[in-house]
Amino acid sequence: MHLRQHSCWLTLTICVFLSACTAKPPPPRPIVAPASPPPTTGWLGEQAQIAVIEFDDLTRGRAPRRGNPLGRGMEAQLVSALRQTGRFSILEPQEKTVRNRKGEQIVTQVGSHEEPEFFVSGSLLAYRVSQASIAAGVAADPLLGTAETSRGGVRTTTAERIFSNLSSSDADLVEIGLYLFDGKTGWLIGETRIPAAPQDLSANLDGMFSAELLRTAVAPEPPTQRAVRAGIIKAVNWIADQCVQYRREQARNPNPDDPPLPLAKKKANSRS
Repeated sequence: MHLRQHSCWLTLTICVFLSACTAKPPPPRPIVAPASPPPTTGWLGEQAQIAVIEFDDLTRGRAPRRGNPLGRGMEAQLVSALRQTGRFSILEPQEKTVRNRKGEQIVTQVGSHEEPEFFVSGSLLAYRVSQASIAAGVAADPLLGTAETSRGGVRTTTAERIFSNLSSSDADLVEIGLYLFDGKTGWLIGETRIPAAPQDLSANLDGMFSAELLRTAVAPEPPTQRAVRAGIIKAVNWIADQCVQYRREQARNPNPDDPPLPLAKKKANSRS
């Protein structure tokens, strides 16, 4: 009996030993590569030479492109903000033939004696003011307040007339249409519509140059000024993003056989 038990234990020990020798070692732990950092979003390369064309005023039908006070005011706001970033060199526009999305030729003002890398045209699509902005008067209006003659600083009757006829609403609203073109080929790069309201001008307004442009805030500001400044900051960020993306595409394919297709159309930070 004892001999049989001893034999069983010996057999069990040998089986355990053999199974331990023949068992496969556990697979090594997989090596997990560290996650790649997100791509840096920022300016690419040197300053961009850009020409800004006078804005259309489409708030009440189509006003003449040249000399309309609201369009000129919006152009001046955009040029000032682009300069403030330090990444754009502004060139005075001159007439040049460009092409729209369908490839149709359009004669417009784009360059200067120096050919720009980019040029932008735009339209003021909506400009509605609240009672608070109306009460602040034409002098506080960001687009019409600078429309003064050179004789004694007397404000022109044109600016006052336009201000008195502005569309009013419960809240201020500004909407801008933008078109960005390749300054050398004249082909359309991208287009967008940018709405802005006073509450958009806040620290939550994201974008490449938002933090820098928000530092110039002047308090207190009438609601219309806040709406215009928010729209201009969004416009500058959209232009910068489009320029950087277009430069990257041109670097990948510097000599395309066909004209480039416009970049994806999207609204730029409609609300923050």
